[in-house]
Amino acid sequence: MEKIQTTFKHFHRLSEPAIKSANAAGDITVTEHLATGKLGSVVQPVTCTLYPRNRGTGEYLFELSPQLGCVAKCNFCGCGPLRGNLSPEEVVEEIQILKFDAIENGIEIKNPKVSFADGGELLMNPQCAEILDAVCAEAPGADIKISSVMPDFPVIRRNLKKIIGRDVAMQISVVQTAGVRQFPFEDIRKFAEEYTLNHPRNRKITLTFTLTNDTVCLPSEINSALPPDLFIIRLHPYRPNGRNLQTIDPVKNRSLAEEFRSLGYKVILEEYDQFELAQLITGGTLSIRNKVESLLK
Repeated sequence: MEKIQTTFKHFHRLSEPAIKSANAAGDITVTEHLATGKLGSVVQPVTCTLYPRNRGTGEYLFELSPQLGCVAKCNFCGCGPLRGNLSPEEVVEEIQILKFDAIENGIEIKNPKVSFADGGELLMNPQCAEILDAVCAEAPGADIKISSVMPDFPVIRRNLKKIIGRDVAMQISVVQTAGVRQFPFEDIRKFAEEYTLNHPRNRKITLTFTLTNDTVCLPSEINSALPPDLFIIRLHPYRPNGRNLQTIDPVKNRSLAEEFRSLGYKVILEEYDQFELAQLITGGTLSIRNKVESLLK
């Protein structure tokens, strides 16, 4: 059976990892890599994940961690505080581990995609450009996506200049954060104008909203600052993770999608079916399959 999700936990600077495999639930395989932590006596966990995108096509997503923890402190996220950066070699090692497990499970990867979204902010890593170069060498031809909540730090601004002109996709999460100031919308728009103009395929930036029932999301305000000629909208229901937040009501989510479409945006609408949501709320282990309703208006 083709795996729905393979999740790995390994440690900063692997050293001949001992590998333990166990079926967590049906067709989900969880593999844990054990090694001595690099930063003193504290074991530093890092996760990287392999997801199928379109079954039977060999299209898989390598979801990687560029940091140990994260500076953003998003109110919906379980990622811990920032404890350090991963080197280009260590990020490449994540890909190699995922390739190894794919072979072990009989998975043939023909069309790799790479996303920096599992742990930390690639744009906060001073070696952002070097990591991108190393990943391109390890997974030639792979589509690469950078995800960020755009915390307003000088290192982010420096790295944004380094990715202009690269063939990478950009996803910016518009979220409520605790204690970290995000880029002003005006600065995000200025970056988007330069990004799209110089992108080899003139790509737009995807704006992602992780939505709870209490999330304030006003399409008219977004439209006035971040227009549809530069941005695509992705509506992503909050995944329950024990933080006493309720995921957005599906009817409300669809209504938001229609409002954004009426303003001229392409919208990616994601939904969980009731069985998936029940499993998440009760703490069950189940892969999240994004329900993409439409990329078009």
